[in-house]
Amino acid sequence: MLSHDRRERTERSALLENMMSRDAIEQAVGRALVDRAFCLELLARPESALRSYNLSDGERRLLAAIQVESLAEFAQAIERTFATPPLPRAARRRVERDVRRVRRAYA
Repeated sequence: MLSHDRRERTERSALLENMMSRDAIEQAVGRALVDRAFCLELLARPESALRSYNLSDGERRLLAAIQVESLAEFAQAIERTFATPPLPRAARRRVERDVRRVRRAYA
């Protein structure tokens, strides 16, 4: 069984990895909005288009499996695929506490 501190570090690590993945996906979709060639590649060959983004192999496979005809449909499919349930109350309190500490430190 994990100790409380170790479990908390594991939860934070998973949360950070998820945020990084979401950032990478958002960057790719944002690029597709302004770069037509990239958009077409993303829709036709997502695995190839996403090669330079910081995603896990599993995330790449999930995104490559999305078969749609428009960027709007791609964005909706991403949202359904990567939707995360809300944090449990205790984890949310820890994150809020950490945010307050960081704000105080940089105030």
